[in-house]
Amino acid sequence: MPARAASAATVRVGSVPVQSYMQPYYGNAAHIFQNAGIDLQITSLANSSAIVAALVGGSLDVGIGSPTGIAQARLRGVPLKIFGPGGMFSADMPSLSPLMVANDSPIKKVGDLTGKTIATDLLKSVPQIGTILMLEKSGVDPASIHWLELPFPSMPAALVRGAIDAATIGEPALSAARATCRGLGDYTAAIAPHYFISAWFATDSWLATNLDLAHTLVHAIEATSVWASQHFAESVDVLAQYSKLPHDVIAHMGQSTFGTKLEPPQVEALVDAAFKTGMTTGTVPANELIATGFADSN
Repeated sequence: MPARAASAATVRVGSVPVQSYMQPYYGNAAHIFQNAGIDLQITSLANSSAIVAALVGGSLDVGIGSPTGIAQARLRGVPLKIFGPGGMFSADMPSLSPLMVANDSPIKKVGDLTGKTIATDLLKSVPQIGTILMLEKSGVDPASIHWLELPFPSMPAALVRGAIDAATIGEPALSAARATCRGLGDYTAAIAPHYFISAWFATDSWLATNLDLAHTLVHAIEATSVWASQHFAESVDVLAQYSKLPHDVIAHMGQSTFGTKLEPPQVEALVDAAFKTGMTTGTVPANELIATGFADSN
């Protein structure tokens, strides 16, 4: 073990200590990256945009970010490519992302939301994208909606007092919200049955210079995805340590899903949905967004 540590390749990664971005933390806790000969040094940042900025600025080697954010950076001329699978949405998993209304609300279905006020934690992100697709499918013109940015913990009380009509409530507020609010549907499922919420990325130059290391890193990432699927209790402990959320809240959040292969349609789904809903200025096909040799060929 000391000899391996002495020859370990250092990789500086930027991530966010939230469920879909937890692979670096899980992999280090399980010694997967160390056993692959990688000294993975994690920097926790606020969001994907901060990670992109740090990577381009040279303080990081690789990052984990939203495929949409990575695509938009590439459209601006920033030479980024996806090379590893991250957190996924899968319709096979229990719904953890409902669009909610107060229990006593007269709104019974998504089609009743015309002209209403909907709160989301971050505009132009997955909750708003998925909700717009839900609205369109139900015959509601999204242009009629008044959007409000509101933290998750503030949403249930705002619904109960009638300050907003609906909200995309997520954890750590979702479990408690079920006492006073009910769901209209899962906004994440409106995007696609399976898609990447996050993915590992790097600059074209880093990948070209460190190609063998990148492939070694991907094998460790895939092994971490498998570990996370088989070690829920341990993953709860790690997430609690880094996210600072209460342990019992995390235990009720359900198990995260992580990809074990980089399938192009699952990378494109969120990117295309963001463009379709007017949240982004353009789209990037998977063959331009995924680094050569890293996409699953099956």
